[in-house]
Amino acid sequence: MSTTRRLPTAVCLLAATLVALLGTWGAWEKYHWLTTWLDGVVLASAVIALLLQPLAWRRLGRAAPPPGPVLRVAFVAAVGLWLAYAIVAGGYVSHRVACVGIAWGAVAAAAVWLGPRAPRRPGRPGLLLLAVATLLAVAEGSLRTLAWLTPGPLWASRTAHSAERLRVHAFAPGERHYDFPINAHGCCDEPFAAPSPTRGPVVAVVGDSFSAGVVPHALHYTTVAEHEPGVSTIWNVGWPALGPPEYRNLIERIVLPLRADAAIVSLFLGNDLPETPPWDGVDQLLGSWFDRGNVLLLEVPRRVWRHLRGTGEDVGLKQLGDLAAAQVWLHDPMREPGSFTAAAYLALETDRAVNACDPTHPSLPAMLAELRRMHALCQDRPFGYVLIPDEFMVEDGLWQRIVAAWPADRPVGERWMLRDRLVAFCRDEGIPCLDLLPILRAVPPLADGDRHLYLLRDTHWNVRGNAVAGAALATFVRELRAGRGR
Repeated sequence: MSTTRRLPTAVCLLAATLVALLGTWGAWEKYHWLTTWLDGVVLASAVIALLLQPLAWRRLGRAAPPPGPVLRVAFVAAVGLWLAYAIVAGGYVSHRVACVGIAWGAVAAAAVWLGPRAPRRPGRPGLLLLAVATLLAVAEGSLRTLAWLTPGPLWASRTAHSAERLRVHAFAPGERHYDFPINAHGCCDEPFAAPSPTRGPVVAVVGDSFSAGVVPHALHYTTVAEHEPGVSTIWNVGWPALGPPEYRNLIERIVLPLRADAAIVSLFLGNDLPETPPWDGVDQLLGSWFDRGNVLLLEVPRRVWRHLRGTGEDVGLKQLGDLAAAQVWLHDPMREPGSFTAAAYLALETDRAVNACDPTHPSLPAMLAELRRMHALCQDRPFGYVLIPDEFMVEDGLWQRIVAAWPADRPVGERWMLRDRLVAFCRDEGIPCLDLLPILRAVPPLADGDRHLYLLRDTHWNVRGNAVAGAALATFVRELRAGRGR
């Protein structure tokens, strides 16, 4: 066979060998003790993949197979293994993806070793597999191109770079939320004044969908705090679908350039942990393809279905927001409409509890690293954190329902694990921290036994919750600016 025809096969085999070696190296850290049957399967797979490499190279040197069948097998296997991993495994885990690399390296090497001696037309099953793999690859590439050209929440990657997430999920300036206009920075607040001798002290409070809220601006917890005696201007900075990396980006983009006098970051304990990608560098690149939340072929149909069913995580922000319609239930928690169905809300809260109660969650070190970075960014400027508990941490009835629905393959975790870790972190780092959990739990229950601080079957505070949090925030702001902290 000519060098020109041999080259594609050699390049494919070289890639297979490198991937098999790197996959074996990546899996070794997790699977080298042979303590379970899975360790044995992975070890056997790695041995087979590595043994196939010299056999394939020997075949290439003696009588190289035609490149067509080899490349077809390698391509179909790559697409199939990629999609199968995203469907079955879900989240990106480096040693699991290493096993995918081992498998692909073995398949590609076997295709070289066992390939035909002469070119031949592929059979119908082979053509069908090739067509399906090509269709899936083109569809994913098209969705990613669409996401790049016209960013939007429907096709945003779950672990996209923070700048992309900010752009995708931001409110449009001038858009109205509960009849209040969004300011030029995309935040539900009055315009942020530029630095000047007459501006007065400013405290910026950075957050996620709690910054948007499901109540009118006048009843939002930052506005409530702003109207308390002895509190300066408070900027409400943020919008839905953000996490710690985006909070840091907002500090860099808005808080520091506008020279706010103090900065506070509100951490929502319900989803800020899983919203922090636990990897960077090469892992971030691999995660952008193997993490199920980044595979748009799977995510876009799921999001469309959840939107049609009304079970998206920010469904309350989308379905509510009309000031006139809200007057019926706004000040009466017993008349609240509810954002989710009961089953959908229980499933959402159970998933959040499983994450927040897991002391070994892979995102925890990354989250703490982000908190340190935010603190360092603000340097000598007064800085602190507000810990916003999820409803399952506050309402005992909801927690009991979650425990009853807890996944059978996971042990029930400590209810306040994440809150306790963050309180201890702030204490050890010397960062002022407003822990809202005991404050919210101190509110007396109503007649049905619940405190009704969160909108019915939603993930955000109602008017009652905002009022309690706003009063606590005012005290925290006064202490922070006075050089004291909790």
